[in-house]
Amino acid sequence: RAETIRIGDSKTRFAPGYVNVSHNYFEACNGEVEIISDKTNFNIFNRNIVYKSEGSLVLRHSNYAKVNGNIFIGGDDSDFYG
Repeated sequence: RAETIRIGDSKTRFAPGYVNVSHNYFEACNGEVEIISDKTNFNIFNRNIVYKSEGSLVLRHSNYAKVNGNIFIGGDDSDFYG
Protein backbone atom coordinates (compact mmCIF):
# COMPACT_ATOMS: atom_id res chain seq x y z
CA ARG A 1 0.00 0.00 0.00
CA ALA A 2 1.34 3.38 -0.94
CA GLU A 3 0.37 6.99 -1.38
CA THR A 4 -1.52 7.87 -4.56
CA ILE A 5 0.95 10.74 -5.10
CA ARG A 6 4.21 11.07 -3.17
CA ILE A 7 6.45 14.06 -3.81
CA GLY A 8 9.86 13.42 -2.27
CA ASP A 9 10.81 11.60 0.91
CA SER A 10 12.49 12.49 4.19
CA LYS A 11 15.87 12.73 2.42
CA THR A 12 14.57 15.44 0.05
CA ARG A 13 12.77 17.50 2.69
CA PHE A 14 15.00 20.55 2.16
CA ALA A 15 14.87 20.41 -1.65
CA PRO A 16 12.62 22.65 -3.75
CA GLY A 17 10.05 20.66 -5.69
CA TYR A 18 8.15 23.29 -7.67
CA VAL A 19 5.47 20.65 -8.41
CA ASN A 20 1.95 21.69 -9.38
CA VAL A 21 -0.83 19.21 -8.52
CA SER A 22 -3.97 20.94 -9.77
CA HIS A 23 -7.38 20.20 -11.29
CA ASN A 24 -7.34 16.44 -10.58
CA TYR A 25 -10.15 14.08 -9.64
CA PHE A 26 -9.29 11.29 -7.18
CA GLU A 27 -11.93 8.60 -6.59
CA ALA A 28 -11.71 5.60 -4.22
CA CYS A 29 -8.01 6.17 -3.52
CA ASN A 30 -7.79 3.97 -0.44
CA GLY A 31 -4.24 2.63 -0.71
CA GLU A 32 -2.87 4.57 2.25
CA VAL A 33 -4.10 7.35 4.53
CA GLU A 34 -1.90 9.88 2.75
CA ILE A 35 -3.54 10.30 -0.67
CA ILE A 36 -1.12 13.10 -1.53
CA SER A 37 2.11 13.25 0.46
CA ASP A 38 4.36 16.28 0.04
CA LYS A 39 7.92 16.08 1.39
CA THR A 40 9.58 18.87 -0.62
CA ASN A 41 9.17 22.64 -0.81
CA PHE A 42 7.43 25.28 -2.95
CA ASN A 43 4.65 23.02 -4.29
CA ILE A 44 1.10 23.96 -5.30
CA PHE A 45 -2.08 21.94 -4.59
CA ASN A 46 -4.98 23.68 -6.27
CA ARG A 47 -8.61 22.75 -6.99
CA ASN A 48 -8.35 18.98 -6.67
CA ILE A 49 -11.43 16.88 -5.89
CA VAL A 50 -11.06 13.84 -3.64
CA TYR A 51 -14.20 11.67 -3.78
CA LYS A 52 -15.00 8.63 -1.63
CA SER A 53 -11.37 8.25 -0.60
CA GLU A 54 -10.07 7.43 2.86
CA GLY A 55 -7.13 9.74 3.32
CA SER A 56 -5.78 13.24 3.19
CA LEU A 57 -3.37 15.73 1.67
CA VAL A 58 -0.33 15.74 3.97
CA LEU A 59 2.39 18.40 4.02
CA ARG A 60 5.04 16.47 5.92
CA HIS A 61 8.49 18.16 5.83
CA SER A 62 6.98 20.68 3.40
CA ASN A 63 7.53 24.42 3.46
CA TYR A 64 6.11 27.26 1.36
CA ALA A 65 3.31 25.12 -0.11
CA LYS A 66 0.19 26.73 -1.53
CA VAL A 67 -3.03 24.80 -0.90
CA ASN A 68 -6.19 26.35 -2.35
CA GLY A 69 -9.71 25.22 -3.19
CA ASN A 70 -9.32 21.47 -2.73
CA ILE A 71 -12.57 19.60 -2.05
CA PHE A 72 -12.97 16.34 -0.11
CA ILE A 73 -16.32 14.56 -0.55
CA GLY A 74 -17.01 11.45 1.52
CA GLY A 75 -19.42 8.63 1.00
CA ASP A 76 -22.27 7.52 3.24
CA ASP A 77 -19.96 5.78 5.73
CA SER A 78 -17.15 8.36 5.84
CA ASP A 79 -15.93 10.32 8.83
CA PHE A 80 -14.30 13.65 8.03
CA TYR A 81 -12.06 15.66 10.34
CA GLY A 82 -10.01 18.74 9.60
